[in-house]
Amino acid sequence: MSKQPQSIIRRSSFEELPIEILNRIYNDVDVYSLLCSLRNTCRRLRTIIKQYEYINLDCRSFSKRHFRHICHVIDPKNVRSLSLSGDWQNGRIVNLFVTSFKKKVFTRIRHVTLIEIHENNLRNILKLLNFLSLVSFSLKFSRSDRYSKNASATLLSSMLTRSHLRKLDLDFHPGRIEEIVWYAKSPIEYLSIGPLMNIDVICDILEHCSRLRTLICNCGTSNDSKFSLDRMLTSKFTQLTSLTLNRLESDIKDLELLLVLVPSVTYLKLTGTGNYLNGNRWKNFLETNLPLLTQFEFFFNEILHPSQLIPDINLIISSFSTNFWLKTKKWFVTCEYNVENPKKIFLYSLPMCVLDQTYDCKPVNISLSTRIEIDANIIL
Repeated sequence: MSKQPQSIIRRSSFEELPIEILNRIYNDVDVYSLLCSLRNTCRRLRTIIKQYEYINLDCRSFSKRHFRHICHVIDPKNVRSLSLSGDWQNGRIVNLFVTSFKKKVFTRIRHVTLIEIHENNLRNILKLLNFLSLVSFSLKFSRSDRYSKNASATLLSSMLTRSHLRKLDLDFHPGRIEEIVWYAKSPIEYLSIGPLMNIDVICDILEHCSRLRTLICNCGTSNDSKFSLDRMLTSKFTQLTSLTLNRLESDIKDLELLLVLVPSVTYLKLTGTGNYLNGNRWKNFLETNLPLLTQFEFFFNEILHPSQLIPDINLIISSFSTNFWLKTKKWFVTCEYNVENPKKIFLYSLPMCVLDQTYDCKPVNISLSTRIEIDANIIL
């Protein structure tokens, strides 16, 4: 009597993949699908996903119902990246996040982004995070709270002492930066600060952050130019290689007091209002004080006093048309103004480095560019 063939149960090829390959696949799967769908496929995948340690938890992308489900199944120690927003659409998510994990800690968290967070919620959120593992931290307050001011400064100052923190992005109301204690030998390599700061605060940061390579900030005037002058005579912050100063309001003399302190800068970006339209002065300063500079981007506008005469933009553009600008550095600029408002002059590098600048480009603009000049020479 012939034997009946036995049915063979075959596993899908996906289920048989090695763990290393599955983990690479999981890197491209959204968190909800991974934890609430794929995790329930079979026992093997459930075990592997439970041990998957590279979860990027972006709380901005979930409904409240989905997020509640995720909080129930996720293991905080497997989260490597956290993004949390407290805007009007996600405000309830912040409260749910705090209450869901109040007895747990994200022990291996490396990257944290907090957007539109009310200052009085900051402490409750940071209590859930292990600072020792942080590599990058980004914070933007929606509203400040005067009663939480000291607590926020203490928490942020404590974070600066952690040995692994390399990137810090802070955007909150003015007056908070001055409250932060910048400890000596801070490990930060990249720092972006939103509030307007004076030159002396910037010097304090550079003095303490000996590993800082990139600094992006909004720079106002110096409270005490003599203090900055003393710094110029005694300090050089050679660690910095990239510097971006936005919303400049200082006189070019004060700006030079700061720039002379960072002789190793190779990238420099400046935007703001001031008397920055003299190409010959820039040439002499840069050749002497920033010899390593290879990329210089700027967007300046000078608002003339009613009693001032409108300068000849031909003279302005000619100061940026020397061999230093056109041949040695190959930096090209445009200078222009609107005939209906000739007291406001724009000068910017090409290509334009500020895409969101409030700027009217109208047919009545008077515009000259060194790029046109060099193109004409090539044609000839």
